[in-house]
Amino acid sequence: MPSAMPNWSDVLTHSLERLKERASTDPDAGVRDGILASWRRSYDSQALGDRLDLPYDDNLNLSTRLVRAARPVIEKVQSDIDGSPLTLILGDSTGKVLLRHSGEPSLEGQLDRALLAPGFSYAEKYAGTNGIGTALEDRSTALVRGAEHFNEQLQVFACVGVPVRDPITRRQLGVLDITTWADRAHPALTALVRQAGASIEDSLLTMSSRGARSLLEQYLRSSRAAEDRVIAVSDEAFIGSATAADRIGGLGRTELWTLTVDALGNADRAEISLMSGTEYATT
Repeated sequence: MPSAMPNWSDVLTHSLERLKERASTDPDAGVRDGILASWRRSYDSQALGDRLDLPYDDNLNLSTRLVRAARPVIEKVQSDIDGSPLTLILGDSTGKVLLRHSGEPSLEGQLDRALLAPGFSYAEKYAGTNGIGTALEDRSTALVRGAEHFNEQLQVFACVGVPVRDPITRRQLGVLDITTWADRAHPALTALVRQAGASIEDSLLTMSSRGARSLLEQYLRSSRAAEDRVIAVSDEAFIGSATAADRIGGLGRTELWTLTVDALGNADRAEISLMSGTEYATT
Protein backbone atom coordinates (compact mmCIF):
# COMPACT_ATOMS: atom_id res chain seq x y z
CA MET A 1 0.00 0.00 0.00
CA PRO A 2 1.58 3.34 -0.97
CA SER A 3 2.70 5.57 1.88
CA ALA A 4 0.68 8.68 2.61
CA MET A 5 1.83 11.89 0.94
CA PRO A 6 3.70 14.05 3.48
CA ASN A 7 2.12 17.32 4.51
CA TRP A 8 4.52 19.68 2.73
CA SER A 9 3.29 22.67 4.71
CA ASP A 10 4.26 20.93 7.95
CA VAL A 11 7.65 19.97 6.52
CA LEU A 12 8.39 23.52 5.47
CA THR A 13 7.11 24.99 8.72
CA HIS A 14 9.24 22.60 10.76
CA SER A 15 12.35 23.44 8.74
CA LEU A 16 11.71 27.16 9.00
CA GLU A 17 11.25 26.84 12.76
CA ARG A 18 14.61 25.08 13.04
CA LEU A 19 16.36 27.81 11.09
CA LYS A 20 14.65 30.64 12.99
CA GLU A 21 15.54 28.91 16.25
CA ARG A 22 19.18 28.88 15.22
CA ALA A 23 18.98 32.48 14.08
CA SER A 24 17.64 33.55 17.46
CA THR A 25 20.85 32.39 19.16
CA ASP A 26 23.28 33.38 16.42
CA PRO A 27 22.94 36.93 15.07
CA ASP A 28 24.96 35.96 11.98
CA ALA A 29 22.63 33.10 11.08
CA GLY A 30 19.53 35.01 9.98
CA VAL A 31 17.32 33.67 7.23
CA ARG A 32 18.74 34.99 3.96
CA ASP A 33 16.46 35.94 1.09
CA GLY A 34 18.17 33.51 -1.28
CA ILE A 35 17.66 30.63 1.13
CA LEU A 36 13.97 31.45 1.64
CA ALA A 37 13.47 31.64 -2.14
CA SER A 38 15.14 28.26 -2.53
CA TRP A 39 13.01 26.76 0.24
CA ARG A 40 9.88 27.96 -1.51
CA ARG A 41 11.02 26.34 -4.78
CA SER A 42 11.83 23.15 -2.88
CA TYR A 43 8.42 23.16 -1.25
CA ASP A 44 6.61 23.86 -4.52
CA SER A 45 8.40 20.97 -6.23
CA GLN A 46 7.55 18.68 -3.29
CA ALA A 47 11.14 17.94 -2.32
CA LEU A 48 11.26 15.82 0.81
CA GLY A 49 12.26 17.54 4.03
CA ASP A 50 12.64 14.57 6.36
CA ARG A 51 14.33 11.90 4.21
CA LEU A 52 16.23 11.49 0.96
CA ASP A 53 14.73 9.71 -2.03
CA LEU A 54 16.87 10.76 -4.98
CA PRO A 55 16.87 9.57 -8.61
CA TYR A 56 19.87 7.44 -9.52
CA ASP A 57 21.40 6.99 -12.96
CA ASP A 58 24.48 4.80 -13.30
CA ASN A 59 25.04 6.00 -16.87
CA LEU A 60 27.86 8.41 -16.11
CA ASN A 61 29.51 10.00 -19.13
CA LEU A 62 32.97 10.84 -17.83
CA SER A 63 34.44 11.66 -21.23
CA THR A 64 32.68 15.01 -21.69
CA ARG A 65 34.57 18.27 -22.08
CA LEU A 66 33.35 19.29 -18.63
CA VAL A 67 34.81 16.22 -16.90
CA ARG A 68 38.05 16.35 -18.90
CA ALA A 69 38.53 20.01 -17.96
CA ALA A 70 37.49 19.56 -14.33
CA ARG A 71 39.30 16.37 -13.34
CA PRO A 72 42.88 17.78 -13.19
CA VAL A 73 41.66 20.91 -11.40
CA ILE A 74 39.81 18.85 -8.80
CA GLU A 75 42.78 16.52 -8.33
CA LYS A 76 45.11 19.49 -7.84
CA VAL A 77 42.84 21.08 -5.22
CA GLN A 78 42.35 17.70 -3.58
CA SER A 79 46.10 17.23 -3.19
CA ASP A 80 46.26 20.62 -1.48
CA ILE A 81 43.50 19.81 1.01
CA ASP A 82 44.27 16.12 1.57
CA GLY A 83 43.44 15.17 5.14
CA SER A 84 41.06 18.10 5.57
CA PRO A 85 37.31 17.56 6.09
CA LEU A 86 36.50 18.84 2.61
CA THR A 87 34.99 17.12 -0.41
CA LEU A 88 34.96 18.38 -3.99
CA ILE A 89 31.98 17.35 -6.09
CA LEU A 90 31.34 17.88 -9.80
CA GLY A 91 27.76 17.77 -11.06
CA ASP A 92 26.35 18.07 -14.55
CA SER A 93 23.83 20.67 -15.72
CA THR A 94 20.94 18.62 -14.30
CA GLY A 95 22.46 18.26 -10.84
CA LYS A 96 23.60 14.65 -11.26
CA VAL A 97 26.82 13.96 -9.38
CA LEU A 98 29.67 12.92 -11.69
CA LEU A 99 32.82 13.05 -9.56
CA ARG A 100 33.53 13.11 -5.83
CA HIS A 101 36.91 13.49 -4.15
CA SER A 102 37.01 13.47 -0.35
CA GLY A 103 39.76 14.43 2.04
CA GLU A 104 38.46 12.65 5.13
CA PRO A 105 37.01 9.11 5.46
CA SER A 106 34.42 10.02 8.10
CA LEU A 107 33.02 12.80 5.90
CA GLU A 108 32.98 10.46 2.91
CA GLY A 109 30.97 7.91 4.88
CA GLN A 110 28.40 10.53 5.84
CA LEU A 111 28.16 11.64 2.21
CA ASP A 112 27.42 8.04 1.20
CA ARG A 113 24.61 7.91 3.73
CA ALA A 114 23.25 11.17 2.29
CA LEU A 115 23.44 9.70 -1.24
CA LEU A 116 25.77 12.55 -2.21
CA ALA A 117 27.64 10.24 -4.55
CA PRO A 118 28.15 9.72 -8.30
CA GLY A 119 24.94 8.85 -10.12
CA PHE A 120 22.52 10.51 -7.69
CA SER A 121 20.72 13.73 -8.58
CA TYR A 122 21.10 16.68 -6.25
CA ALA A 123 18.79 18.88 -8.28
CA GLU A 124 16.90 21.22 -5.97
CA LYS A 125 13.54 19.66 -6.88
CA TYR A 126 14.73 16.36 -5.38
CA ALA A 127 17.21 17.23 -2.63
CA GLY A 128 15.88 20.65 -1.68
CA THR A 129 18.15 23.60 -0.93
CA ASN A 130 21.79 22.54 -1.38
CA GLY A 131 25.00 23.82 -2.91
CA ILE A 132 24.66 21.87 -6.15
CA GLY A 133 20.99 22.26 -7.01
CA THR A 134 20.62 25.81 -5.72
CA ALA A 135 23.69 27.06 -7.62
CA LEU A 136 22.17 25.66 -10.81
CA GLU A 137 18.76 27.21 -10.11
CA ASP A 138 20.16 30.62 -9.17
CA ARG A 139 22.88 30.46 -11.84
CA SER A 140 25.29 31.88 -9.27
CA THR A 141 27.38 30.87 -6.28
CA ALA A 142 25.26 29.21 -3.59
CA LEU A 143 26.37 28.88 0.03
CA VAL A 144 24.16 26.65 2.19
CA ARG A 145 25.07 26.12 5.83
CA GLY A 146 23.69 23.59 8.28
CA ALA A 147 20.03 24.24 9.01
CA GLU A 148 19.70 26.26 5.81
CA HIS A 149 19.38 22.92 3.99
CA PHE A 150 15.74 22.14 3.25
CA ASN A 151 16.29 18.44 3.97
CA GLU A 152 17.07 17.63 7.60
CA GLN A 153 19.53 14.86 6.66
CA LEU A 154 21.75 17.43 4.94
CA GLN A 155 21.89 19.82 7.86
CA VAL A 156 25.12 18.26 9.15
CA PHE A 157 26.86 19.78 6.10
CA ALA A 158 27.90 23.16 4.78
CA CYS A 159 28.36 23.41 1.03
CA VAL A 160 29.27 25.99 -1.59
CA GLY A 161 28.43 25.44 -5.25
CA VAL A 162 29.43 27.50 -8.26
CA PRO A 163 28.10 27.04 -11.81
CA VAL A 164 30.63 26.08 -14.49
CA ARG A 165 29.89 27.70 -17.85
CA ASP A 166 31.12 27.18 -21.37
CA PRO A 167 33.49 30.13 -21.86
CA ILE A 168 32.37 30.52 -25.48
CA THR A 169 28.59 30.21 -25.31
CA ARG A 170 28.19 30.93 -21.54
CA ARG A 171 25.87 27.93 -21.39
CA GLN A 172 25.75 26.32 -17.95
CA LEU A 173 27.57 22.98 -18.25
CA GLY A 174 27.53 21.90 -14.64
CA VAL A 175 28.44 22.83 -11.09
CA LEU A 176 31.46 22.50 -8.80
CA ASP A 177 30.73 22.08 -5.10
CA ILE A 178 32.78 21.94 -1.91
CA THR A 179 31.12 20.23 1.05
CA THR A 180 32.30 20.04 4.66
CA TRP A 181 30.81 19.66 8.14
CA ALA A 182 28.38 22.40 9.11
CA ASP A 183 30.55 23.57 11.99
CA ARG A 184 33.58 23.88 9.69
CA ALA A 185 32.02 26.38 7.29
CA HIS A 186 34.39 29.25 6.49
CA PRO A 187 34.22 32.19 4.05
CA ALA A 188 37.45 30.94 2.45
CA LEU A 189 35.52 28.00 0.99
CA THR A 190 33.62 30.36 -1.30
CA ALA A 191 36.85 31.84 -2.64
CA LEU A 192 38.33 28.36 -3.08
CA VAL A 193 35.43 26.95 -5.08
CA ARG A 194 35.17 30.09 -7.23
CA GLN A 195 38.86 29.94 -8.04
CA ALA A 196 38.62 26.24 -8.90
CA GLY A 197 35.55 26.89 -11.05
CA ALA A 198 37.38 29.65 -12.91
CA SER A 199 40.30 27.27 -13.53
CA ILE A 200 37.90 24.73 -15.04
CA GLU A 201 36.48 27.39 -17.35
CA ASP A 202 40.03 28.37 -18.35
CA SER A 203 40.68 24.73 -19.26
CA LEU A 204 37.46 24.63 -21.26
CA LEU A 205 38.56 27.70 -23.18
CA THR A 206 41.92 26.11 -23.94
CA MET A 207 40.11 23.01 -25.18
CA SER A 208 37.81 25.05 -27.43
CA SER A 209 38.62 24.85 -31.10
CA ARG A 210 40.06 27.77 -33.01
CA GLY A 211 36.78 27.91 -34.93
CA ALA A 212 34.70 28.38 -31.77
CA ARG A 213 36.96 31.17 -30.57
CA SER A 214 36.79 32.80 -33.98
CA LEU A 215 32.99 32.56 -33.83
CA LEU A 216 32.99 34.36 -30.48
CA GLU A 217 35.20 37.13 -31.87
CA GLN A 218 32.90 37.60 -34.86
CA TYR A 219 29.82 37.67 -32.63
CA LEU A 220 31.33 40.30 -30.34
CA ARG A 221 32.28 42.42 -33.34
CA SER A 222 28.84 42.18 -34.97
CA SER A 223 26.78 42.59 -31.82
CA ARG A 224 28.30 45.84 -30.57
CA ALA A 225 25.58 47.91 -32.20
CA ALA A 226 22.73 45.39 -32.30
CA GLU A 227 23.19 42.68 -29.68
CA ASP A 228 19.52 41.63 -29.61
CA ARG A 229 19.50 41.06 -33.38
CA VAL A 230 22.69 39.02 -33.79
CA ILE A 231 23.20 35.29 -33.42
CA ALA A 232 26.39 33.38 -34.17
CA VAL A 233 26.11 29.69 -34.96
CA SER A 234 28.45 26.95 -36.10
CA ASP A 235 28.54 23.16 -36.04
CA GLU A 236 29.67 23.28 -32.39
CA ALA A 237 28.46 26.52 -30.84
CA PHE A 238 25.49 28.87 -30.57
CA ILE A 239 25.92 32.40 -29.25
CA GLY A 240 23.18 34.97 -28.83
CA SER A 241 21.12 36.88 -26.30
CA ALA A 242 17.79 35.55 -25.03
CA THR A 243 16.01 38.28 -27.02
CA ALA A 244 17.76 37.25 -30.22
CA ALA A 245 16.90 33.59 -29.58
CA ASP A 246 13.23 34.53 -29.13
CA ARG A 247 13.27 36.27 -32.50
CA ILE A 248 14.00 32.96 -34.25
CA GLY A 249 11.27 31.07 -32.44
CA GLY A 250 13.53 29.15 -30.08
CA LEU A 251 15.30 27.12 -32.78
CA GLY A 252 18.14 25.02 -31.40
CA ARG A 253 21.72 25.09 -32.60
CA THR A 254 21.45 21.93 -34.71
CA GLU A 255 18.32 23.09 -36.56
CA LEU A 256 19.64 26.59 -37.11
CA TRP A 257 23.02 25.37 -38.31
CA THR A 258 21.37 23.00 -40.80
CA LEU A 259 19.21 25.83 -42.16
CA THR A 260 22.23 28.10 -42.43
CA VAL A 261 24.38 25.57 -44.29
CA ASP A 262 21.55 24.77 -46.71
CA ALA A 263 20.84 28.46 -47.35
CA LEU A 264 24.43 29.49 -47.91
CA GLY A 265 25.51 26.69 -50.21
CA ASN A 266 28.56 28.17 -51.91
CA ALA A 267 27.46 31.78 -51.34
CA ASP A 268 28.84 34.22 -48.80
CA ARG A 269 25.44 35.61 -47.83
CA ALA A 270 21.84 34.37 -47.86
CA GLU A 271 18.45 35.16 -46.38
CA ILE A 272 16.27 32.63 -44.60
CA SER A 273 12.53 32.92 -43.89
CA LEU A 274 11.31 31.00 -40.85
CA MET A 275 7.82 29.64 -40.28
CA SER A 276 7.33 32.37 -37.68
CA GLY A 277 7.67 34.91 -40.47
CA THR A 278 11.05 36.08 -39.27
CA GLU A 279 13.69 36.70 -41.89
CA TYR A 280 17.37 36.81 -41.18
CA ALA A 281 20.57 37.13 -43.17
CA THR A 282 23.49 34.72 -42.86
CA THR A 283 27.09 35.34 -43.74
